[in-house]
Amino acid sequence: MGQSNIPRAQTVPDFWKGNEEEHLRKIGEAVNQLLKGVSNGHFTVTLEADETETEVMHPPVRPGAAVQITPGSATAATSFATGAIWVETATGKAIIHHDSTADTDRIFHLTFAG
Repeated sequence: MGQSNIPRAQTVPDFWKGNEEEHLRKIGEAVNQLLKGVSNGHFTVTLEADETETEVMHPPVRPGAAVQITPGSATAATSFATGAIWVETATGKAIIHHDSTADTDRIFHLTFAG
């Protein structure tokens, strides 16, 4: 499986024992990254060929989390249009259920929430 992590937002420590201004700067930087669309809940995934499941590991995911899946290639759009793709979440991962084909270019974008 090809799972690429696009740019990630920098995390900010909850507690800061140093310069308060530096902590505020880091908070501002993190907020600005989110406003620019950089988040830690977005992935680009290529579905496994000749398989019916592809796992995406992401530690914050938990059962019941929402996953938006969007085709990112023509082959992915064709598979998506059949309705044969769905996603379930488990602790630390999302499992994409899909049809089995030899195609190696079924690229999808996933966004996690909740």
